[in-house]
Amino acid sequence: MLKRMLTGILAAVLMVAPMTAVTVGLSAPVRASESGDGEKDGEKKLDQVIFLDGRTVQGEIIEMDDSRVVMMVHFGNFAPVRTTYNRAEILEVKRDAIAVAGAAPARDQQTGRATRRGQPSGENRDVDPDAAKLYIVDFEGLFGVQVSETPLRQMFEDVDRTFNDLVEERLGPGRTRMVVDPTVRDKHIVVIRMNTGTDPRFGFQGIFRAGDLRPIFFENMRDKGRRVVFWIEEARDGAAFLPWLSQEVYFKRDGRMWFTSDLEDFATGDDMVDEKLIGANLAVARGYGIEGGYGENAGLIIDAMARSSNWLIFRMEGGRPVLRNQQPTPQMLEQGWMILSDSGKGEFEDKNPMRDFNDRLLLDADRAYMLNVSKGQADSVEDLAFELGIQRNYAVMEHRGTRIFKDWADQFENAMSQINPRDGSIWREVARIQVQGDYRERTRARGRIKNLYLQVRSQYTRFAEILDPDGGTRAQIDVLIDRIDREQQLDRAAQRGV
Repeated sequence: MLKRMLTGILAAVLMVAPMTAVTVGLSAPVRASESGDGEKDGEKKLDQVIFLDGRTVQGEIIEMDDSRVVMMVHFGNFAPVRTTYNRAEILEVKRDAIAVAGAAPARDQQTGRATRRGQPSGENRDVDPDAAKLYIVDFEGLFGVQVSETPLRQMFEDVDRTFNDLVEERLGPGRTRMVVDPTVRDKHIVVIRMNTGTDPRFGFQGIFRAGDLRPIFFENMRDKGRRVVFWIEEARDGAAFLPWLSQEVYFKRDGRMWFTSDLEDFATGDDMVDEKLIGANLAVARGYGIEGGYGENAGLIIDAMARSSNWLIFRMEGGRPVLRNQQPTPQMLEQGWMILSDSGKGEFEDKNPMRDFNDRLLLDADRAYMLNVSKGQADSVEDLAFELGIQRNYAVMEHRGTRIFKDWADQFENAMSQINPRDGSIWREVARIQVQGDYRERTRARGRIKNLYLQVRSQYTRFAEILDPDGGTRAQIDVLIDRIDREQQLDRAAQRGV
């Protein structure tokens, strides 16, 4: 677990690092022009700012005077970020200094339209081409088990087939990739209806299962440009981190995002070690909110959700929520500050957590909206379409997404019925086999046992992301197989009189 935690922390640090210069909000991605003065098809030029300390950034300067430079800064495949720099810290500004490849969809020679791979499925061929299209998929069951990497990848592959909207983007000489056609990105919407959570026994450690799935979302949302909306009924423990990856989150009336465990209960017997590990867990958790563009408020919210000792108070200022992690004074309460979570100690302890739940913050539909985590409330597809602003013309697509997750869950359940060490059918069969009788009978018995071991190993390989991510269990099975082989070799040698 420590190894996975450290790996998750490193991943979070690497992902968060490029965002440290952000000072203002996000803007829409800038599309490459298809023609322009001095620009090749699919290519655009960016400005470059060189700082006194040697740092450089690139993007599009939108304002510049003697005191500051305001620009849309580009960080790899992230959306450009509006950022303000102090002119006194800048050594040089270069206009149109860097040529970059932009999105240039391949075009049909006769129609001039973007060419796409595949054909729409038969069920969706009659959909109005001008309608917004919703691909609604259910995340149900145990997050990290029924909702796991393999079915998630297959789901996004099915999304691509269903929408049939991928076009070729040129990255440079001889380099291309497939992305969502910019002309339909806003209208082709993946809606993930969440009613899932990691095993409560693992508590906050469920964050590392979310970390296993996060790269798949990055690949499709950031790299490919796929629009993803999270629709929350229940997002518990590890599942509560994924919605932070999107700026489009909606709640059902009774929806909630929360953690079942309290990081205050984390105990190794060494208070200093405990505090370091708690801090490391929270650093990983905050990375989700920062990556999703929720700013510094995300860290305060996640801290209050995860740790009962953290106060969280808020009030609206200028139409925006202002948060502080402190106990309010009577004067602050008179000034309109509201308590969202308290310290959980002494008089503030929740006597009945089922009714009074504010030792740790639980995000319900109202609080999530109030804190700008959610964009609104929707209890039906019609409600969601209204919130998305597409109620006049939209279609819910036929697809295989929910079936993909159902098939995966059924296959996993069937595998566990065979390989569960306590009562799996394969292990029961192994226990019944006796290696005895003459040489031929002993050889046959060992062959049956080895074959059963290989079946177990095959299932652990099939579901390695859930059961054996580090390969340790398969290594133990390999030891059993080697032992069977050695016993057979010794038996054969004895038969030959060696």
